[in-house]
Parts: sequence; C-alpha cells; structure tokens
Amino acid sequence: LDAANMRAQEKTLRVALRLLREAGLDDWRPESASHNEVVAPNTGHLRSKYPVESVTMLSVTALSVGRLAATEAGVAALSTLGVTASTLQLAGVVGMAIGGIALLGLGTKYALEAHPFWTRTSAHAEMAEDIRKANHWNVVCQMAFTRGKTQLLSQAARLRYKFSELLLTNSTSTDVLHSLFPDFSLLEQVKAKLSSCCLDIEQFMEAEQTAESALRDLSTCSRKMFEKAWMSIVDVTTRYVEDNSRTDVVDGRVLASLLALRTEALVKNHMLREAKHTLGIFRKLFPDLTLPLVYDVAADVLLGLLEGNEDTEQMITRVRFCNEELKQQCGNREIPLVVEIWYLCVVSSFLPRDRDDIGSKQMLMDAIDHFVTLQVQHEPKYDDAIQNSTIPRDVLDDPNAQQAAIDKTFADLCKKFVGSVLNSVRELFEALPVQDLDLQTVGRPLLKRLLDTLHAHLCQEIFVDFRFQLAEGSWMDSDLDDWKPFIQEVSSTPPELE
Repeated sequence: LDAANMRAQEKTLRVALRLLREAGLDDWRPESASHNEVVAPNTGHLRSKYPVESVTMLSVTALSVGRLAATEAGVAALSTLGVTASTLQLAGVVGMAIGGIALLGLGTKYALEAHPFWTRTSAHAEMAEDIRKANHWNVVCQMAFTRGKTQLLSQAARLRYKFSELLLTNSTSTDVLHSLFPDFSLLEQVKAKLSSCCLDIEQFMEAEQTAESALRDLSTCSRKMFEKAWMSIVDVTTRYVEDNSRTDVVDGRVLASLLALRTEALVKNHMLREAKHTLGIFRKLFPDLTLPLVYDVAADVLLGLLEGNEDTEQMITRVRFCNEELKQQCGNREIPLVVEIWYLCVVSSFLPRDRDDIGSKQMLMDAIDHFVTLQVQHEPKYDDAIQNSTIPRDVLDDPNAQQAAIDKTFADLCKKFVGSVLNSVRELFEALPVQDLDLQTVGRPLLKRLLDTLHAHLCQEIFVDFRFQLAEGSWMDSDLDDWKPFIQEVSSTPPELE
C-alpha cells in the first residue's frame, strides 16, 4: 500500500507540473483509465457552446424581412403574401432586435475566445481539482498527511526526550526541574520508594537464616531472664523483629517464646514504643494468642498516661475486650499468672475509678486468690512431718524425744514453706514495678487481699510466722523499697476472715 501510494503521488505530481507548465493539453489521452492510473481530463469544458447555425439563420431571416419592410417595393411584395403593414413594421422591429442580439452574442463569443474573463490560475486550480477527484487524491493526501504528522510527532517526542535527558543529567538546579517538570517531585518519591523496595528485597534474600540460632538464642534469653539482664535479651532478639528478618523458617513455639521474652524485657525497661513495635509483629505472626493482646493493651494504657491521651472510651473498649479474653482461660493457662496480675494492676490504676463495669479490680482480687491457692497447695501437714522425721535409735523408746524430733521436722518444713511463699511474693512484687501502677489505688488492696487469703488457708502458726517475716522485710531487695511502707502498714493490721 505504501508503494502504491508513492507511485500515485509521483504520477499525480508529474501531471500537475506538466499542466502548470503547458497551458493546454487537449489532445492528450491516457491509453487506459483506471483507479490505479492518473487520468488527465480534457479542456473541452472550458470552450463556450454557442448556437452559431441557429442564430445565423434567424438573424439573416429577420434582417431580410426588416429590409424589405423598409422599402415600398418590399412592402408591396410582402402584401401579395398577405402580410399587412403593421405586421411588417412589427416584424422589422423584431428582426432588428434579434439581429442586434445575434451580432452582440457572436462578437462576445469571439471576444471571450480572444481574452476570457477567467484567469489561468483558476483554470489550473479547476484542472487540479478534477485530477484529484479522478485519482482519489483526498484519500492519498490524508494518508500522506497522517504519516507525515506521525513522523513529525515522533521526532518531536525524541527531541523532547533528548532535551529532558540533557536537563536531568547535567546538574540542573532543582527549582528549574520542578518548574519544567510538574511531576518531578512525584517521580523522585517513586524513585526513592523503588530504591527502598529493591534494598529490602536484596536484604531479605541475603538475610541470615535464623532457624539454627533460634534455639540457642532462646536458651540464652531464658538464662538472661533469671539474671534480670533485660537489655541483653533485647539485643539478642533484635534480629527477629527487623524489617527483613527471615523468621519464616523458625519453629512457631520458639519464635513465640522469643517474642514474649523480648516484650517482657522491653516492658521491664519501660521501652514502650519499641514494645509496641514488637507487639505489632507478635500479633501479626500469632493472631490467635492472647498474650500479645494483654501486653498491647497495657502498653497503650501506659503510653496514654505518659502522653496525656484523653480518649478513654476507646481504651475502655479495648480493656473490656481483653478482660473477656482473660476470663475465657481455663485449664492450661496461656497467660502467666504474674503477667495477668501486672496487666490488671495497670488498667486498674490508670483507668477511671468510676467505671466499675469493666471488672478489672474484681478480676485482680480473683487473680490474687488464685495466686495464693497455688502457693498453699504445698502447705506442710503434721502427718508429713511424722513420715519424714528421722528419729535416732537411742531415743526410740523415749516418746518425748520422738515427739520433739517430729516437732522439729514439722518446724523445718514450715520454715521452708514460709520461705518458698516469701520468694513467690517477692517475684510477684518484682513483676509489679511502681512506675507501671498506682500504689495508692492498687497497692494496699492487693496486699490486704493477699494476707486475708493466706490467713484463710494457712494454719495459725505458719501464718503468724509468714506475717512476721513479711513485716520484718529482710526478704526484700532494694528494688522493692517503695513497697515497704505498704507492707508494714498492712502487716500490722489484723486480717479479715471471710
């Protein structure tokens, strides 16, 4: 099609130029005319079609009659033919008029042939238009114009591209680039985001496999937890919460334990923002666990207190939902009891005191009862002392000596039991840092409930010994100095029996 169009254009151009150079091409005819060839129309349509024969005969007849009518002999001759004078006069007038018109038309015809009113330019334009119509010039011209326009636009696009490339690669100022390219800032953001995405992909593909080291890190963190080396735990577990960490190959139980230890360490160090980041990953990886939800709600409460967030209704909704999840625990508890008590102390300390519908305070008292119940399960019995007492052979026949040996064994068991309960109480208080709760709100009620429940479950001798050592305070570390006034105050108050 392109070759045919080019041939048609060339032929059309040659004919048009020839017509313009030569004034007349009357005798030129193409041997064959088809839509694939250029057809040159003749110039016969430019000639005037004048009725020479008819006008000549009419003019001669009219002049002859008019001439005869002008003489007496002619009038007499015409009278013999039955033509009256008036008719002759009329015929003469008409004949003169027709003769004049005929002469004027004949003279005009020859005058137009000698010097026509149309111009050569208009004649050439008319011939060119006929050529275009005969050769479908409009279609070919439109195709050529479209092709030329496309090429021109393509060249303009290449020019714009080259010019833009020069501007962008030759240290042009940012202000000029922003003025010339309105979308330049968006392109910069896309480039930065793409670079960051590519870097993340590269780091993820080259990240160290953590499957082998996860068990080793869990053992290290468990040992550090007993040493209370919280920052060491944070450092060891940092690799599991990085952006491109390969935790997909780590066993789920091991990974959950590592994240739980990291969260606890961050809370102990009061690094709440980092704890929120870790909890976001924890909840995303393990959405069915309640432990990350408990830590997350407590961290939100503490952050709201520090940042002065007054949107308590939303927080109360989250606390109520978390409390309902805690109430559904049964059998094998997912949440450690100490963590549950810490959470309940936090939400009971800093949420509005008039919102009793949440039920956090009552849940706290129930958790303390459960804590005491676990401690008194191993309370020594006198029968155990009888079975476990060692009686020397030389006193087998002395009942008093045997009784003294049994009493000594029972006293040792009671002392050991009281020490175990005091250790558990110390661990409980260590899990309740004073910066995370209000001692005036929950400290005194918690201690009072602890003593009352112990008094209800322990025998009198063991409870008196426990209460004395609790008030004496030698079992407490320096970290629990803020608890001492409350412990001494509550220990000096007689317990209430239920």
